[in-house]
Amino acid sequence: MLVLRYYEGRTDPEIASILDISVGTVKSSIWRSLRRLREDEVLSFGRDEQESFGELVA
Repeated sequence: MLVLRYYEGRTDPEIASILDISVGTVKSSIWRSLRRLREDEVLSFGRDEQESFGELVA
């Protein structure tokens, strides 16, 4: 979902349609994923969100 949102620039309704899930599920899943990234010291120490996300999906 994070790739669809931040790399492909998809909206919540588009992601929901692609994955055949509700928009609410998309929103909550993205929120939880971003929270985990922020809490992961290895990914977030001294880095901005875009750099951390790039490390995660590389």
